[in-house]
Amino acid sequence: MRPHIAFAFLFAAPLAAQSPRALTADDYARAERALGATTAPLVSGVALRPTWLTDGRFWYRATSSGGFTAVTVDPAKLTKVPSTPADTMRVSTPAAPRNSSVSPDGRRAVFIREFNLWVRNPDTGRETQLTTDGVKD
Repeated sequence: MRPHIAFAFLFAAPLAAQSPRALTADDYARAERALGATTAPLVSGVALRPTWLTDGRFWYRATSSGGFTAVTVDPAKLTKVPSTPADTMRVSTPAAPRNSSVSPDGRRAVFIREFNLWVRNPDTGRETQLTTDGVKD
């Protein structure tokens, strides 16, 4: 028998004979302490979903040791500055429905109406229904 094959047999048998360890309530409690809800307050600087502004900038909230901070980014100027409440209130397009998501170029806003997906042109106000088979939830 070749030496590397004999070596494999020597160590494979004890490993194969071991049965998987049964998990205990303490194991589950330890894993639960590592879940996001428990660890999220320990992490800062995590950026949340951006909101685009009509002038091409966007703002986002980031976690911080004191809760959240708002940041405004100007991609054209490559700047990032703390936001004021007035900055964050200027939503992408005032004519967009409340539950809409506006494209980065501001030319379209998609939203849900009566469980279906719609798109709106903020310049003309024209709305087009994209789906007709939407159902609740």
